[in-house]
Amino acid sequence: MNTDKPQRTTLGRLGAALAGILLVSGAAAAESDTSATEEPYIEEIIVTAEMREESILEVPATMSAFSKKMIEELGMANNADIEALTPGLQMGEDGDVNHSSLRGIWTQNARETNADLAVATYIDGVYTVDTFGISPDLFDLERVEIARGPQGTQHGRNSIGGSLSYVNKRPTDTWDAEMMLQLTDQVTQRWNVAFGGPLNDAVSFRVTGSYYEGDGAQENLGTGGDYDAPDRRSIAPQLRFKTDRVDVNLRYQYVRDTGVPDVHIMLNEPNRNDPETSPEWYQYDVPVPSLANCPYDGAAQAEAWEAEHGYYPQPEEFWTPLCTDPEDKILANRDGMTDSTSDRFTLSADWHITDRLTLRYVFGDSKSDTVQAADDDGTSRVPNPNDPFVAADAPVMFIDAQWRYHFNS
Repeated sequence: MNTDKPQRTTLGRLGAALAGILLVSGAAAAESDTSATEEPYIEEIIVTAEMREESILEVPATMSAFSKKMIEELGMANNADIEALTPGLQMGEDGDVNHSSLRGIWTQNARETNADLAVATYIDGVYTVDTFGISPDLFDLERVEIARGPQGTQHGRNSIGGSLSYVNKRPTDTWDAEMMLQLTDQVTQRWNVAFGGPLNDAVSFRVTGSYYEGDGAQENLGTGGDYDAPDRRSIAPQLRFKTDRVDVNLRYQYVRDTGVPDVHIMLNEPNRNDPETSPEWYQYDVPVPSLANCPYDGAAQAEAWEAEHGYYPQPEEFWTPLCTDPEDKILANRDGMTDSTSDRFTLSADWHITDRLTLRYVFGDSKSDTVQAADDDGTSRVPNPNDPFVAADAPVMFIDAQWRYHFNS
């Protein structure tokens, strides 16, 4: 009896452990079956980098893509957001016309010469040189594709840097409506709305509209008004005819901006003692507002230069350090202005000859007229009322620079 009791205890423990294992295994299997349908998954993005729909994982190219869901969840609203999330991409806005650069390659003076862009830009498969008003607020987009590196095979010899492709959402045979409202602490607001549905068994429509306005986000401490004050509105109706074999989509988009542009801020202290290198700042004693967080002591900097180089710096070779925490504030005695419009048509037609053979035709036309002006000398200095060629605050030549351009395509 004494010898049998430990054996029964051991067998009992083994049986209990075995039952526990089976119970845990069964629960894990049930949990696995449930999680297979409920757990989040990595979204598969379908792109058209090679002129056909395929998964981005199967495209033999270095590219990034943002689906409609990603754009919404990441809160992407402009080109700066695309730039921040795409390696190697820079989309510097200059006069509301983006200068796209991929891997350091871009087209200089493209705006003035209407030259082809080194980073080819497409809207619904249509190439465009005009880059104003492409996709206001990135709203109602199906996806954005960015292909890095030469894309000559698919997009022509000019696309040496890469390509950008914006694909708008098309009408569908089901009714839907979307709205986006954005309010910021800079007293700006965005209103976006899109709705559409079927007109009959073969024809559907969609209308997308947006309005973006706000006070000047770029505070002007000079005598002029604030800058970076948007006032843009757009409307884009679409009409689609779709059957089992034919799919034709026509889209028109109108964009107009009458706001105030932003201007570059100063990142270092100008030379105020040399009328040749910086005449507009000569003897001008007003602090640079963007450098409020980076106070500059000219005498101390010059002494440090002298200690390092062995001689006192000359104006033409002495550069002040760049500010690493600038404020978005400027000095300007002129108001900025914008009056830009864009009309864009795109037409795409697919004829599915067989289940595996499709004939596609794409046509597009765009016209834009962009006028902008802004104070460009970085000061709010005004002329002497008795002599317009002399500054009012110092006995020096008065300089008041302004940039203005007119782009038409």
